[in-house]
Amino acid sequence: MEVSGFPCVLGWLPVLSSSTTLVPPLTLACEAVLAKTREFQLLTCSPSTTRLQALSLTLQGVLDAAINGGVVKYQEAFLLDDDGIAPDSANGKEEIRRLRRLLAEQLEVLESALELHHSLCSKEVEKTCNTYALMVHLSSAPL
Repeated sequence: MEVSGFPCVLGWLPVLSSSTTLVPPLTLACEAVLAKTREFQLLTCSPSTTRLQALSLTLQGVLDAAINGGVVKYQEAFLLDDDGIAPDSANGKEEIRRLRRLLAEQLEVLESALELHHSLCSKEVEKTCNTYALMVHLSSAPL
């Protein structure tokens, strides 16, 4: 017996229409920064030791962003040109301002998340907490 298509009810429903939406990279960057900021806000709204591991992993993913480069990649891609100068073109100027604002907001939330993490972490991970604090301090350079 040969089965084609979906092996469930979804196979019975016809597709009436589909659409494709192109999202500009700058808009996607803004959405990613906003989503990560909200994630930090959720993790810090009800502090508990059960959320410590999730908070630690999220902090590590943002501060020690070895895979996707973190804030530095956003600066290289959208906030600075090849000479290290902020772009002056009118194309995407509002989105660039929005990204800067979102990164500044994320830094504030990141600092409070780091303080919470430091208050919850044990002596064994205190070195990691200090490393995170240093990374936040270094990343707070003007955008």
